[in-house]
Order: sequence, then C-alpha cells, then structure tokens
Amino acid sequence: MIFSRQQAEKSLRLLLLKLQKLTFCRSVIYHLFSIIFFINCTTIGFHNKENLNTYTFSEELTYRFCIYKEESISENRVNSLINDLSKELELYNIKLDAKVLSTYNRPAFTTKNIYLSISSLYLPANCDRLMIMLERNIFDFLLHLFLPEVMGLVESETRTRGYIFADYLSVNILVGGTPSNILIHENYHFLGCNHHIIMNDCYKSIHEHRLEALYNIKRAIDFFPSQRQSFFFIRDREKVNQIIKKLSE
Repeated sequence: MIFSRQQAEKSLRLLLLKLQKLTFCRSVIYHLFSIIFFINCTTIGFHNKENLNTYTFSEELTYRFCIYKEESISENRVNSLINDLSKELELYNIKLDAKVLSTYNRPAFTTKNIYLSISSLYLPANCDRLMIMLERNIFDFLLHLFLPEVMGLVESETRTRGYIFADYLSVNILVGGTPSNILIHENYHFLGCNHHIIMNDCYKSIHEHRLEALYNIKRAIDFFPSQRQSFFFIRDREKVNQIIKKLSE
C-alpha cells in the first residue's frame, strides 16, 4: 500500500498529538502521585478521641522547646507557630516552654546537607528539644514546582533536633503543608511518633514519654526524655550530647 505525502503528514500529526496527550497524562499522574506522597509522608495520623481518652494525663509536665531561626523570620510568625503547637500539646497535658535562643543561617541548599548539618548540633542546656526554623528562597520554590519537597525533618539518632521551613513559599500549602502543620507534625516525631493512618500508636508513645518524664522528676533529672528509633529511651541531656559527639567523630 502506497501513502501520499498528505497522508503521511496527517499520520505524523496524529502520532504527535497522541504523544502530547500521553506526556500530559504522565505529568498529571506525577503531580497526583506527589500530592499523595506528600500527604502520606507528612501525616502522623488522624485523631481518635475514643482511643485518646483511654489514657490519663493527669499531671502537667513542662516541655522545653528551644528554637534557632533565620533572622528574616519575624517574631510574630514564631509566636504564632508556638501558640499552635502549645494548643496541640494541651491534649496531653504538656505545657510548652518555648524560646528563641539565637539566629541561625541556613547551612546548605539540599535536604541531605541541611540534615547532616543539624544532626551535628549539640542540644543546648535547659532544652529538651531543638527546632531550626528556616526560610525558602526562590530557587527552592522553582525546584519544587517539579520535584517533591521535604518541608521538615527530625534526626533519628536521638530525636531531639530537627528543622522546618517556616514560610509560605510553597505550593504544598494547598494540601495542608502550612508551617504550623509541619511544626506540629515534626514535634510528634520528637515524641516518638511514626507515620500511621490513625494516631493510636502515637498516643501510646506520648504516654510512655510522659511516664519516663515523671520518673526523671522523681530522680531530679532535668530533661524530658527522648526515644531513639531503636525504641530505647535517652533519659538525660548529657547522654544525648555523648551520642552526638560519638557520631560526629
């Protein structure tokens, strides 16, 4: 069968149109996957009041939350984030004692290098946890129009130090990735919670952290304990910093 030039051109146009449609579909699928990935990876789980009410949080405990922040992040924004976190911790009768210790320059561009830098920081005196608040720049925004974005992390060796992006320069706010939500999420990691659909295991972890904290009060140890991913508790700040030093050597 012999095709004319017009028929060949028509067939070529149809093929190109199909390829364009396929490319568009792939793009849509990719962005849908990114949203699903984002929701899955930044969700500790949905609250289950029935399960939460099976725990007794009778004695109020103080939780000292220290902050390093980039200079460009305003005091009002920090206070707003602290207020939201404080309301969340009220569910567990934990009183948030938050304070900004100093300004902090973003150490790197990539997630990996930020993580490595923060993992080398020692836990300051009179702090139970240390959160670094960073800001994105235009390069972050442009890059993550096409790639999934990590908006916060907690190091896994001691679960005492982490970072969040405390600004709104991200398309992820459209699916709930506000600085407030990210801060609350990462703080749950500070309290030993992992990713789940329902927060039942998270309540159990917080209950166990509270028991360890009460035990520390009886022993006059000035630290709200943390839990390694191996599920062993670290019961004093000196031990936290010993682990950090050993890992840095």
